[in-house]
Amino acid sequence: MPSQKIETGHQDVVHDVCMDYYGKRLATASSDATIKIIGVSGSSSQHLAVLSGHQGPVWQVAWTHPKFGTMLASCSYDGRVIIWKEGNKPEEWIQAHIFTEHKSSVNSIAWAPHELGLSLACGSSDGNISVFTARPDGGWDTTKIDQAHQVGVTSVSWAPSTAPGALVGSGLLDPVYKLVSGGCDNTVKVWKLFNGSWKMDCFPALQMHSDWVRDVAWAPNLGLPKSTIASSSQDGTVVIWTVAKEGDQWEGRILNDFKTPVWRVSWSLTGNILAVADGNNNVTLPLSHRDSISGWVAWVTNSGQSELEIPIAIRPTSETVMYPYYSKWIRSHRDLPLKLNQWGNVVRWEFSNPAPFIRSKEFLWQEGHTAFATKEEADQEDMKYEQEQQQHQQQQMVSDLESQVKAIQELFLGSHLH
Repeated sequence: MPSQKIETGHQDVVHDVCMDYYGKRLATASSDATIKIIGVSGSSSQHLAVLSGHQGPVWQVAWTHPKFGTMLASCSYDGRVIIWKEGNKPEEWIQAHIFTEHKSSVNSIAWAPHELGLSLACGSSDGNISVFTARPDGGWDTTKIDQAHQVGVTSVSWAPSTAPGALVGSGLLDPVYKLVSGGCDNTVKVWKLFNGSWKMDCFPALQMHSDWVRDVAWAPNLGLPKSTIASSSQDGTVVIWTVAKEGDQWEGRILNDFKTPVWRVSWSLTGNILAVADGNNNVTLPLSHRDSISGWVAWVTNSGQSELEIPIAIRPTSETVMYPYYSKWIRSHRDLPLKLNQWGNVVRWEFSNPAPFIRSKEFLWQEGHTAFATKEEADQEDMKYEQEQQQHQQQQMVSDLESQVKAIQELFLGSHLH
């Protein structure tokens, strides 16, 4: 998709840009102490509102999930966090609540996964992290992590609400209440809510950076067997932290050294693509779906005695072909559902134990590629076709069909169990 330049109208540096859930509006934060709301549609944009209320640079903005209505949080150098609520018109916004608990710059804010309710985590230069949770009566409860990073908190990010390897949205397990934070002490720390209080959940603190940690981002797990966190630093490095299960030690590896400060890191919704913004004004994707399945991909480099100008990938999974186009076809919830059926020859070159009539190296593959607004709709579609397949097997093939859940080890990265 071609890039689009949007004139924000800010009078100073823009520090943050956040798109709403439906991809229809942008919120921008600036050193001019204002927030701009901009409507976007295709290649056009429209300025909708200017939100004024902070007394200093606005560092970050964050939209709530639409189940809570149209609300936006902002944090500023003035030490305040403001919850903005849309009125009856797109240009009408009110300050629904102002938090003044912090005594220094609030540098980072993050809404919790919507399954956990309306909760906002805030990290401040005073070293503290606060979590504000809305009550049914309209008030807010506050929990704090005092001196989470004594020199100052630069960034906060929530863990997914489901544990690694859990059935997404199954409701069988207790929701996960965890946070990750980065600080000016060069460390990354994981926190867990236990009996109403936040406790450190990694010992010792995670330390591979040699300068301030500028950003942290907890990756969506979508049923994957590991938890994954990305951290970026003033030292120019991005570190990927992983842990397999509760109680294990986190392991870190340097993904890349950009040789310049790395300001922000952000995961895709499926947790298989990481975007990195660095001090050279570049945004790169050092970790992508292709990297996550690289061990399963064979490359054809020659045709006879001639070397191919462009290598051909064998079985990089259909997702790498299909879903870049889904991002073009689906622009809002109005484009859903999208249902496609695919047939294709598949070569499982890495499969070392083929069995006749059960599993072979090469076969004709049929699968559905669908997109729905909710997981419940996707599950209903899945069950409908599973029942039709069972009916066909019994009536036409005169045999039984047993449905089973895939082993977690067989899942592609970014997928989850039904």
